[in-house]
Amino acid sequence: MHIKKQKDTSLPERQIVTALIISDTFINTISQILDTSLFQSKFTRIVADWCLEYHAQYEASPKGVIQDIFNSRKRSLDEVMSEAIATFLESISNEYDRNENFNYRYVLDQAQEYLRFRKLKSLADDINADITSNDLNSAEANVVDFNQIRLPETQGIDLFRDLDRVKEVLQNRDLDVVFKFKGVLGEVMNENCRGELIAFSGPEKRGKSWWLIEIGMLSVLDGFNVAHFSLEMLESQMITRQLQYLTGQPVHKKDVGCSIPYRQRNFTKYKDSTKPLLEPSKATRKLKSLWPMIRGASLRLICWPPSSKSILDIKNQLDLWEQYDNWVPDLIVVDHADRLISKETRQEKRHQIDSIWEDLKSLALERYCLVATATHTTKEAHTKKITKGSATAEDKRKAGHVDRMIGLNQSVEEKAKGYMRLNTLFERNADDRSNIDVTVLQQLGIGKPYLDSFIDIEEKD
Repeated sequence: MHIKKQKDTSLPERQIVTALIISDTFINTISQILDTSLFQSKFTRIVADWCLEYHAQYEASPKGVIQDIFNSRKRSLDEVMSEAIATFLESISNEYDRNENFNYRYVLDQAQEYLRFRKLKSLADDINADITSNDLNSAEANVVDFNQIRLPETQGIDLFRDLDRVKEVLQNRDLDVVFKFKGVLGEVMNENCRGELIAFSGPEKRGKSWWLIEIGMLSVLDGFNVAHFSLEMLESQMITRQLQYLTGQPVHKKDVGCSIPYRQRNFTKYKDSTKPLLEPSKATRKLKSLWPMIRGASLRLICWPPSSKSILDIKNQLDLWEQYDNWVPDLIVVDHADRLISKETRQEKRHQIDSIWEDLKSLALERYCLVATATHTTKEAHTKKITKGSATAEDKRKAGHVDRMIGLNQSVEEKAKGYMRLNTLFERNADDRSNIDVTVLQQLGIGKPYLDSFIDIEEKD
């Protein structure tokens, strides 16, 4: 059974107040049902009331202004309360800069659940007190007068009449995008959004893990929180690859001075890498230099042996991060899905695989985040010029769960040239681009799976 364990009963309130401070969409929505008297913590109740007052006047969340509000009102607070609020505001200061990337939908669902719990708990306490004092009329009255806490849209919408909800969806559509590839590759392939499950498909040793690192780095460097679960490599190997990506430095002597492909006037040219072997001091300096870019976001890495963990273990780890650190991911990377244990252990292997992929799609919707993974193709696909959707290994029903599956194609000659070709195998928002393969330049010796991209018309069948 999947059970959440609370370390601190005030943590859900801290999460709600954080969202009230930094997210316009969250405060616009939750203000319809938020009763701060349900909060257990006095300091979260105070800050929440400040946010609601600000919203009532400006129809927005206070963001960095909350510090000014605190400074103007702290004289009316006792020393303990003032210190508690100051510590809290300091702890979330990094969140101000990533308000556009904040996973407000997931926090909104959690907030409704917590407020419903608190109101039911309050009702239960009142009824128990009435029963203890033998005041049955009051107990029944409390039951009759009870009103559920629930946002209007959770009951479904009327498309032709709930115009505010329709407007909200269209206005916030861009907020759902977690990352989009740059260059020609991004022009051919759709953006990758919250609630989606995407996957890379290719033969063994084709670089699928590198592409999962690529999208993880693209996301965190744009201010999104990333949870990366690897069932392929040791933690030390993953860290090394990620630092290679960030620094562009080799870790093997044979890669020092390696050829780096680049495009110039529609031709591919090459230059020698001038960077030395990766050194710890330079790596840490590089990480520190990127702090302003990630705007308070982070990438959290967990490495497990293959076939040792399930979706439930992933959910439990996400719960721990949320409950103990108030940390919620925008992108969850699983490298890779077929190495997870299925909850359907008594079924055939193909049914187990189908169950895993179905659970990954559910995870994307439940957490309102993007989930990315990888899968192998059949042995026959090794010799094909371009991967087809029918080449998916073990269970073709994976295609029914993914929103986007990307094929990785590369011949021996192309690998030597630093080429790889990507094509869309499956796309939920179908269009006529699935038959287009985009050539990508790469040099894995310096940790770069994607340097540039183009469409080579001469190489088409």
